[in-house]
Amino acid sequence: MAKKYYAVKRGRKTGIFESWEEAAKQVNGFACAVYKGFNTQEDARKFLEISVPVSPTAHIYAVAIGRVPGVYYSWDEAQAQVDGFSGAKYHRCKTKEDAEAFLAKYEVAASGLVAEARVAEEKWRKRNCIPFNRSVRHKHRHIK
Repeated sequence: MAKKYYAVKRGRKTGIFESWEEAAKQVNGFACAVYKGFNTQEDARKFLEISVPVSPTAHIYAVAIGRVPGVYYSWDEAQAQVDGFSGAKYHRCKTKEDAEAFLAKYEVAASGLVAEARVAEEKWRKRNCIPFNRSVRHKHRHIK
Protein backbone atom coordinates (compact mmCIF):
# COMPACT_ATOMS: atom_id res chain seq x y z
CA MET A 1 0.00 0.00 0.00
CA ALA A 2 1.34 3.44 -0.93
CA LYS A 3 2.22 5.86 1.83
CA LYS A 4 -0.26 8.71 2.34
CA TYR A 5 0.41 12.25 3.47
CA TYR A 6 -2.19 14.46 5.08
CA ALA A 7 -1.91 18.22 4.70
CA VAL A 8 -3.71 20.24 7.38
CA LYS A 9 -4.09 23.84 6.28
CA ARG A 10 -6.48 24.89 9.01
CA GLY A 11 -6.63 22.95 12.27
CA ARG A 12 -5.21 22.86 15.79
CA LYS A 13 -1.75 22.43 14.26
CA THR A 14 -1.00 22.87 10.58
CA GLY A 15 1.46 20.98 8.44
CA ILE A 16 1.99 17.62 6.80
CA PHE A 17 1.24 14.46 8.76
CA GLU A 18 2.26 10.93 7.80
CA SER A 19 -0.72 9.18 9.41
CA TRP A 20 -4.42 9.86 9.46
CA GLU A 21 -4.42 9.36 13.24
CA GLU A 22 -2.10 12.36 13.70
CA ALA A 23 -3.97 14.49 11.15
CA ALA A 24 -7.34 13.60 12.68
CA LYS A 25 -6.19 14.95 16.07
CA GLN A 26 -5.70 18.32 14.40
CA VAL A 27 -9.00 18.53 12.49
CA ASN A 28 -11.67 16.50 14.33
CA GLY A 29 -13.95 18.88 16.19
CA PHE A 30 -12.17 21.91 14.70
CA ALA A 31 -14.71 24.20 13.01
CA CYS A 32 -13.87 25.08 9.41
CA ALA A 33 -10.92 22.67 9.27
CA VAL A 34 -9.19 22.47 5.89
CA TYR A 35 -7.25 19.29 5.10
CA LYS A 36 -6.65 16.77 2.34
CA GLY A 37 -4.83 13.47 1.76
CA PHE A 38 -2.11 13.06 -0.90
CA ASN A 39 0.05 10.30 -2.34
CA THR A 40 3.22 12.42 -2.30
CA GLN A 41 4.72 14.81 0.20
CA GLU A 42 5.35 17.32 -2.61
CA ASP A 43 1.63 17.46 -3.49
CA ALA A 44 0.78 17.96 0.18
CA ARG A 45 3.31 20.81 0.40
CA LYS A 46 1.83 22.50 -2.70
CA PHE A 47 -1.65 22.28 -1.15
CA LEU A 48 -0.41 24.07 1.96
CA GLU A 49 1.03 26.89 -0.15
CA ILE A 50 -2.33 27.70 -1.78
CA SER A 51 -4.15 30.36 0.22
CA VAL A 52 -7.57 29.65 1.66
CA PRO A 53 -10.12 32.38 1.07
CA VAL A 54 -11.40 33.84 4.31
CA SER A 55 -14.59 35.83 4.59
CA PRO A 56 -13.77 39.54 4.96
CA THR A 57 -15.88 39.61 8.12
CA ALA A 58 -14.32 36.48 9.59
CA HIS A 59 -12.21 36.86 12.70
CA ILE A 60 -9.33 34.82 13.95
CA TYR A 61 -8.76 34.38 17.67
CA ALA A 62 -5.35 34.05 19.27
CA VAL A 63 -5.32 32.35 22.67
CA ALA A 64 -1.97 33.03 24.33
CA ILE A 65 -2.88 31.81 27.81
CA GLY A 66 -5.68 29.26 28.10
CA ARG A 67 -6.37 25.53 28.15
CA VAL A 68 -4.81 24.99 24.71
CA PRO A 69 -3.01 28.09 23.38
CA GLY A 70 -3.14 28.62 19.64
CA VAL A 71 -4.94 30.22 16.71
CA TYR A 72 -8.68 29.55 16.38
CA TYR A 73 -11.00 30.35 13.48
CA SER A 74 -14.23 30.66 15.45
CA TRP A 75 -15.19 32.28 18.73
CA ASP A 76 -16.80 29.01 19.90
CA GLU A 77 -13.44 27.23 19.68
CA ALA A 78 -11.51 30.06 21.31
CA GLN A 79 -14.12 30.54 24.02
CA ALA A 80 -13.82 26.87 25.01
CA GLN A 81 -10.13 27.53 25.75
CA VAL A 82 -10.59 30.66 27.88
CA ASP A 83 -13.96 30.46 29.66
CA GLY A 84 -13.36 29.78 33.34
CA PHE A 85 -9.58 29.81 32.86
CA SER A 86 -8.06 32.18 35.41
CA GLY A 87 -5.70 34.69 33.81
CA ALA A 88 -6.63 33.81 30.22
CA LYS A 89 -5.16 36.09 27.54
CA TYR A 90 -6.70 36.16 24.07
CA HIS A 91 -7.28 38.58 21.22
CA ARG A 92 -9.54 38.84 18.17
CA CYS A 93 -7.44 39.40 15.03
CA LYS A 94 -8.13 40.09 11.37
CA THR A 95 -5.27 38.00 9.98
CA LYS A 96 -3.38 34.86 10.94
CA GLU A 97 -0.17 36.90 10.93
CA ASP A 98 -1.63 39.27 13.55
CA ALA A 99 -2.69 36.28 15.65
CA GLU A 100 0.77 34.73 15.42
CA ALA A 101 2.38 38.07 16.38
CA PHE A 102 0.10 38.25 19.44
CA LEU A 103 1.09 34.70 20.44
CA ALA A 104 4.78 35.46 19.91
CA LYS A 105 4.54 38.49 22.20
CA TYR A 106 3.09 36.32 24.97
CA GLU A 107 5.55 33.48 24.38
CA VAL A 108 8.42 35.84 25.12
CA ALA A 109 6.60 37.20 28.17
CA ALA A 110 5.66 33.69 29.31
CA SER A 111 9.22 32.41 29.00
CA GLY A 112 10.35 35.29 31.23
CA LEU A 113 7.60 34.54 33.74
CA VAL A 114 8.57 30.87 33.85
CA ALA A 115 12.19 31.81 34.53
CA GLU A 116 11.12 34.24 37.29
CA ALA A 117 8.87 31.57 38.82
CA ARG A 118 11.72 29.05 38.87
CA VAL A 119 14.03 31.52 40.62
CA ALA A 120 11.31 32.40 43.15
CA GLU A 121 10.58 28.72 43.80
CA GLU A 122 14.28 27.98 44.37
CA LYS A 123 14.55 30.88 46.84
CA TRP A 124 11.44 29.67 48.67
CA ARG A 125 12.82 26.12 48.88
CA LYS A 126 16.10 27.37 50.32
CA ARG A 127 14.26 29.34 53.01
CA ASN A 128 11.53 26.85 53.87
CA CYS A 129 12.75 23.33 53.21
CA ILE A 130 14.64 21.33 55.78
CA PRO A 131 17.23 18.90 54.42
CA PHE A 132 16.58 15.28 55.34
CA ASN A 133 19.83 14.95 57.26
CA ARG A 134 19.05 17.80 59.67
CA SER A 135 17.53 17.13 63.08
CA VAL A 136 14.05 18.47 63.71
CA ARG A 137 12.68 19.41 67.12
CA HIS A 138 9.07 18.55 67.68
CA LYS A 139 7.52 19.72 70.93
CA HIS A 140 10.03 18.59 73.55
CA ARG A 141 11.32 15.47 71.87
CA HIS A 142 14.36 15.31 69.67
CA ILE A 143 13.80 13.26 66.52
CA LYS A 144 16.68 12.12 64.32
